[in-house]
Formats: sequence, C-alpha cells, structure tokens
Amino acid sequence: MRNCFRLFAMVMVVALVGSTFAADTIFSAREGSILGGPPPGTDTVVADIIDEEFVDITTLPGDGWLLINNSEPLGVTSWFQGSTAVFPAHNGLPTEYIGANYNNCGTGTPEIISNWLVSPEIDLDAVGVFAFFTRTAAGSSWPDRMQVRISNAGSDVGTSSTDVGDFTTMLDDINGGYTLGGYPEEWTEFSYDNLGVGGTGHLALRYFVEGAGPAGVNSNFIGVDSFTVDSGSGGGTGDGGGGVPATSTWGVILLIALFMTVSLFYLRKRGSQNA
Repeated sequence: MRNCFRLFAMVMVVALVGSTFAADTIFSAREGSILGGPPPGTDTVVADIIDEEFVDITTLPGDGWLLINNSEPLGVTSWFQGSTAVFPAHNGLPTEYIGANYNNCGTGTPEIISNWLVSPEIDLDAVGVFAFFTRTAAGSSWPDRMQVRISNAGSDVGTSSTDVGDFTTMLDDINGGYTLGGYPEEWTEFSYDNLGVGGTGHLALRYFVEGAGPAGVNSNFIGVDSFTVDSGSGGGTGDGGGGVPATSTWGVILLIALFMTVSLFYLRKRGSQNA
C-alpha cells in the first residue's frame, strides 16, 4: 500500500511539472498584442500580410501595387484618392480610401470600364483571410460592379477591356447582374478565407462595368477601403481546441505513459517476489 501511494505521488508530480511546461509554451493572442509577437518556438498567431488603408494612394506603386486602367474608350480618370463630396472613408480621415467612377471610360463603343487594382506579390499559401470594404453612392441610379480575382501565374491583366490576363480565377463578382441597389450603398465588408489557389501571386479588384461611362446606363462611383490580408495559424493549432495537441502536450502525455508503464512493471515484479 505504501509503495502504491509513493508511485501515485510521483506520477502526480511529473504531471504537474509537465503541465506547467506546456502552459508556458502555449502562446495566446492577447499576450502577443502586449509583447509584440510570439516567443521563438511557440504556436503562430495571426499576422498581417497586407494592411492597406489608402491614406495616400500615390505611395501604392512604390509598395508594389499596380493600378491599370484598361477601359475602352479610355476615360479621364483612373483610381483616385477618396472624395468627401460623395462619401467619407470607412476608416481614418474622410478621404482615406481609393475611388473610381464612370469617367474611367469615355463615350463611344464599347463603353466598358476595366480598371484594375492589383496587390503586391504575396505567399498565397500563407493567407488565412482576405477582406476589404467597398460601397457606392447612396441612392445611386446607375448600377456598379466589381470582380475579385486571383493569380498565381503573374500580374499581367492584358491590354483590352475584356482581357483578364493572368487573373483567370474569379473569387467573386459583386453585382454581376447590374441590379439597381445591388452594389452596397454603405460600407460593407467582403471576406474570403478559402482562396483555392496556392504558390506566390496577386489579388486583384477589377472595377468592371459594361454599358458604362458618361453616356452609359451603368457605372457611377465606388470606393474601396481597409484592404487586408491576414496569415492563418501557420499550421499550428495553438490553444483553440479541436486540433492536434501542441508538441509540449504530447511530450507530457508520453512521459506520464512511460512512467506508469515502468511503475506497473515494478509493482508486478514486487508482487511476484512476495508470492
């Protein structure tokens, strides 16, 4: 009986030490925000890959963004800094968003807006969530439309208004049917957590409107704000549950199992000697 008590006490000590070690190596998101990042060797938390608020769009090309207007016929505007005369930004100062409008294309056939905003090159395999906010003017009488596209083959968008270049995969077609009121008239978030494409590549927003321009029946004014791409958990499960335990937890489990096996063998051996 005394030997059993001793073995039980030893197992509990090992479990307590192991649990303390495991707790020290599990890193929470709240701790990350305070300390500035996870310590080496711990589970990865969500991190920004892109966090663009369009404070000053003249800096975008220097940061790896492409702004390409393939509208036909070409109009007098492309992407421009947000205008408070239409609506204020979703976040930050009133003009801190990027905008485009019906003047992206001119008058005459084929009257198609195809204005591209292409992200810097990123690791698509590392993307956890991709999101942005967009809207048009309140009470708009001319439907707007925007496509969300992705490419892992390059950043070419072609040369004509109907070309998509390397961006053959479409994630979304916002108001593809040109429904009046179908494009959000207040800031609305669009979020994507399964891109379906790996490797390195680019994300793109394509302001794409047929029957557009000053004389067209479609196209008015759109804004885009808070374009963010966040990494996932990096394959680690952290302490969120439902996944594979962290490496340190497995170590504790194996250590306890080994100790109990040895202890059981010891008890059986003592029992056979006493017999």
